[in-house]
Amino acid sequence: MTIQHAKELIGKHLKVTFTDRLGNEQVIEGHLIEVEFVPMYGTKLTFDSVEILMERVISFFDKSLKPAA
Repeated sequence: MTIQHAKELIGKHLKVTFTDRLGNEQVIEGHLIEVEFVPMYGTKLTFDSVEILMERVISFFDKSLKPAA
């Protein structure tokens, strides 16, 4: 995922799988509020409940997309 691609997802409800500081996989659901570059840390994704470094993201799913009928 690039910064530009992440910025296109702002405002969407996402399900994100990422690794925490201990290397364990975590899954959250939330609205992506902001994407910003933080010097010395990298790109940070700010959700309504948590902040995640983009390099820790394993996968994401756009929950706002409705399945085709």
